[in-house]
Amino acid sequence: MFKQAFAALQKVGRSLQLPIAVLPIAGLLLRFGQSDLLGNPHLFNGDLSFIAAMGQAVFANMAILFAVGVAIGFAFDGGGAAALAAVVGYYTMMAGMTAFATIIFGAKLAATLNPGVFAGICIGITAGLYYNKFHKVRLPEWLAFFGGKRFVPIVTGLTSVLWALFFGYLWPTLQGWIQAFGDWIVHAGAIGFFLYGFVNRILLCFGLHMVLNSYVWFQYGSYVKNGVTFNGDISRYFAGDPTAGYFQSGFFLVMMFGLPAACLAMYKSVSKARRPYVFGLYFSIALTAFLTGVTEPVEYTFMFVAPILYGAHAIMTGIAMAITYTLHIRMGFTFSAGAIDFVLNNKFGSHNNWIYMIPIGVIYFIVYYVIFYFGIKILDSKIPGREDNFEAVAKSNDDGGSEKVTAYTYIYALGGKENLEAVTNCITRLRLTVKDNKVINEDILKKLGMRGIVRPTPNSVQVIIGAKAEIIAGEINQYLAGYSTKAGEEAVRELVGENFIKN
Repeated sequence: MFKQAFAALQKVGRSLQLPIAVLPIAGLLLRFGQSDLLGNPHLFNGDLSFIAAMGQAVFANMAILFAVGVAIGFAFDGGGAAALAAVVGYYTMMAGMTAFATIIFGAKLAATLNPGVFAGICIGITAGLYYNKFHKVRLPEWLAFFGGKRFVPIVTGLTSVLWALFFGYLWPTLQGWIQAFGDWIVHAGAIGFFLYGFVNRILLCFGLHMVLNSYVWFQYGSYVKNGVTFNGDISRYFAGDPTAGYFQSGFFLVMMFGLPAACLAMYKSVSKARRPYVFGLYFSIALTAFLTGVTEPVEYTFMFVAPILYGAHAIMTGIAMAITYTLHIRMGFTFSAGAIDFVLNNKFGSHNNWIYMIPIGVIYFIVYYVIFYFGIKILDSKIPGREDNFEAVAKSNDDGGSEKVTAYTYIYALGGKENLEAVTNCITRLRLTVKDNKVINEDILKKLGMRGIVRPTPNSVQVIIGAKAEIIAGEINQYLAGYSTKAGEEAVRELVGENFIKN
């Protein structure tokens, strides 16, 4: 039961990435709509607030965006009917919830209920699961028109009645608990924010960090502006809430300064003869972390081969959150805590304090470099470039094979076509549904550059391979139909050698 719950939470975390991906455009519109950036008296009379309003509209409608995004993520083929069902389910649920709460608690309390993104996620999961179950359902001839995909919005809409009763009756209590949890972190001060940052990075190991983030970023707290209620640290920050931004600011120290320094330390710990082979890897993932705040490629480079260093990284993340809270530094991001968001979005923060991030960040850079450089040396961590079989790994990572050969090699290593039931991905992982995860050949996957593997249940597995996960997943799905065991063996021989063919 625990493994099934764990796998379900991981699927939720993966599905949340799609709606989160729309935030950068909202942030850009919001920022470009500020008069200090593009304001020109000869352009729309210097008033670009209409652009800001376009961005603000996204933040004001996060719940429905999450409903649609999660539904698409849960639908096995990203079915459009699941998205439509989520829209139907969300709006009917919200109307029903308000009406039911009015009957039970009165209009005054009902008007305060706002399950926000949480309700969107619940409806999105419902629509996605119903799509998977009913998109091919056959109804009696006289109802045949409503069968198949058309049935999904119908059954989702009917189920929204149950969600309306649930939220209408229980949300006042749940809303209080959620607020109390967030308030506990805030009232605990530096200790509370330290624990938030530390647990955030630990959950990343299991792909569950977005479950925690979604609560504080999109649900905790409320702020009313021009009659519109904004929930969550991100939305409230960009709406101008003076209490928002504390759950985001500390990540800038880690993502812009700490992890790029870790990359430099890892690169410098590699022997000079091997450095040319790993320079592109470390430079690209460091630049990605610094500019965009996408840090999984860096973290998965050492997470499993140097867990002690990852523990130190989690502690440093907690310390960063505590420092920014103590110094009252408020920063926000639309995508992640990289330099792009830092430059564009400090407009909305504490103008007197955000500049402190730079000198503190320099200190963080130095501390991370020292910890990682000497930690790798002392622990003899087998990070990329320091593997015992480095020459073989370097050869397998060359572009020696075609997309088809690479895909066939992965399919063979994953137990063959008959073992793969579904192949998806997140930013850095292949997320696979398999018949048996015990038949997977980890030796071949390591030769292909695998950085770690997670087996949540006997029928699921996550292969951590870095930023190319989406490309590899696409190639596997593209060539899966034409795969045969013989073709797989030939691909393995070409790419990683004869010794890896099963007898």
